[in-house]
Amino acid sequence: MTQVKGKAFRIYVDDGSTDVATVIGNTSSDNLGMSKDVKGNSHKDSGGWVENTQGQKSWQMSSEQFFEETDSAFLKLEDSYFNDTTVEVEFRNDQDRIKRVGTAIVTQINISGGNEDNAGNSVTLVGTGSLYKSTY
Repeated sequence: MTQVKGKAFRIYVDDGSTDVATVIGNTSSDNLGMSKDVKGNSHKDSGGWVENTQGQKSWQMSSEQFFEETDSAFLKLEDSYFNDTTVEVEFRNDQDRIKRVGTAIVTQINISGGNEDNAGNSVTLVGTGSLYKSTY
């Protein structure tokens, strides 16, 4: 088993205007979170134990970058935020050539400029609908 390097994971954005997704540049951290709700189905015959069934799934992606006003992927995300549109995003593992793809809503953008520090920004994307996994 080969250890996957953290720098292999990147988030790509596709706003539908081109056939090619654009990587978010200058990132220091890219993250994908997936979760699933459970539904309690305990009953009188479960012996005091909680019984659950699987519920709805959800996912979100987040990224932190060194701020660059002209980064095309960031600009697509900012436009999506201001225009209340969705974006197709990909969480790619460039080492193993695996990607997870879905449609997301930009729920948060932070731009920070600390004193005597490089400016940075972060973005949070919440999935709407399914996330699928494929190779490329």
